[in-house]
Amino acid sequence: MSKEELRAQWLERIKAYKASGLTQAAFCKENNLNIKQLCYWLRKYRNKIMWDI
Repeated sequence: MSKEELRAQWLERIKAYKASGLTQAAFCKENNLNIKQLCYWLRKYRNKIMWDI
């Protein structure tokens, strides 16, 4: 998987997490994700969004 594909995959996961209304732990448990990875990508996209403005 390329870096761009990985970024796109995590962006979709973040959108799904935000739309779910679940806690990070609950979302990760339901989707078999590592909570530390979710937190990493949330920080990464939060910073990216801030720079894109």
